[in-house]
Amino acid sequence: MALTATIQPVQVLNKQATFLTTIITSYDLQATVCTVQWGLWDSNNLPVAVDVYNIPPDVLANWGSDDTLIPKTVASYLGVTITGYVDPNADPHDS
Repeated sequence: MALTATIQPVQVLNKQATFLTTIITSYDLQATVCTVQWGLWDSNNLPVAVDVYNIPPDVLANWGSDDTLIPKTVASYLGVTITGYVDPNADPHDS
């Protein structure tokens, strides 16, 4: 599962990030491990920062059916603010 969120612009080194992407790369069915590759991207779809984050088990226990929990958790970890979500079928930079 991959989700892209728009974020309030944030400076990372000498670049400005405006999008956050999250991709689940590993998940166990006991909901104890969920590894997410995240990326901060600029308005030209160029990477600003990319890394991985392990979603804490207590967050996974409350996941339910709202998949935005994953980018919200990563955004909180990174200290960025989500302003919206991008239609997965649209180019996020057309808006």
